[in-house]
Amino acid sequence: MRFQERIGILGGGQLGRMLAEAAARLGLCPVIFSSEPDCPASKISSNIVVGDFEEPQKLENFLENTAAVIYENEFIPYEVVKKAAFKKKTAFIPSLDTLFIFQDKLRQKELLDKLKIPTAPYEKLIQQDLSEWLSRVLQKFNGNAILKWAQLGYDGKGIFHLTPQSKEKALEFCKRAEIKKIPLYAEAYVPFKRELALVACYSTKGKFSAYPLVISKQEKGICKTVYGPAVSLDVPETLQKKAFHYAKLTAESSQLFGVFAIEFFETPSGELWVNEIAPRVHNSGHYTLMGAQTSQFENHLRAALGIPLGSTETAPAFAMQNLIGPPEISCDEQQVSLPLPPPSVQLYWYGKGKILPWRKLGHLNSIRVHPSQMDEMLQELSQIDERWMNQIRMELGAACL
Repeated sequence: MRFQERIGILGGGQLGRMLAEAAARLGLCPVIFSSEPDCPASKISSNIVVGDFEEPQKLENFLENTAAVIYENEFIPYEVVKKAAFKKKTAFIPSLDTLFIFQDKLRQKELLDKLKIPTAPYEKLIQQDLSEWLSRVLQKFNGNAILKWAQLGYDGKGIFHLTPQSKEKALEFCKRAEIKKIPLYAEAYVPFKRELALVACYSTKGKFSAYPLVISKQEKGICKTVYGPAVSLDVPETLQKKAFHYAKLTAESSQLFGVFAIEFFETPSGELWVNEIAPRVHNSGHYTLMGAQTSQFENHLRAALGIPLGSTETAPAFAMQNLIGPPEISCDEQQVSLPLPPPSVQLYWYGKGKILPWRKLGHLNSIRVHPSQMDEMLQELSQIDERWMNQIRMELGAACL
């Protein structure tokens, strides 16, 4: 890509911000399309097109001024963007048709089945009585299932644990999806040993590489901590090889260019099942900003633009901890102090303007020279997080409780 050719980023949240930072390091001037003029990415790039997908003219203007477009997330209105892109030379990476597959978890499931990649058994809701469907799902999955929105579900949203005792609340969950016109499906509950994740890169030049398999821990369905390499922490090397194989197979079969992430379940019997796939840079790869020779954000741009991929080699031990808004607090971020990490820890603050319950506000990264220091590193990150939470509560007092 020539310097004068602009790369566009659909979305200006924290992922858009970190992509813009990586683009600047490569000498590029990204253009951000965002509905918020003071979005996190605006702190990095002044090239902001303020608009939303319901303003087709602004979207078309954005596309006319970009040679290639990447996505902050997959939750874009496919038909709207495809119409706006009609007869334009803008390259979408991955393509809109590829994004169409991965923005719907049912279509992901169908692709995984086609590729014979293990995933939890599932059943789609087809037009019928909701109560009857839930009863059949409970019977099919031995009284323990997970209900999911096929679209727009993330960070614990759009997911419900179905048991005989929770059926009434499950009906409410399903009706909310009906109102939003979101397809629903149920899958068998997987009693996993732990959750794992892999961030991989597939270049438009056909080159594939991947970062190490990592361990991921959730809180209220939101990613809280990621650390690894997993194979240094008693995860079998065979599982990492399977993860690499599944990632390469998925990318090549669907032309999933750029960086993408796969979330896995490690089952008690030692199998590796795919949970979900994100066709973009991902929270489970934020550690690469400090813990890898090339960050996932830079490699996403390299893969999308067809320039050589950077090394995915990592530190011997690394960890990332998300800083998430306390459940009882809503306020402007200017009302609270930032965390104060020691020199061994890097703080990445997103600049979202508002602190809201369960909102991702930033993250902490750290590395060590040996896996034996992992517990020490995780404890340090947890203590910084806890001190910051307590500090917020002290600074605000009863004002925001």
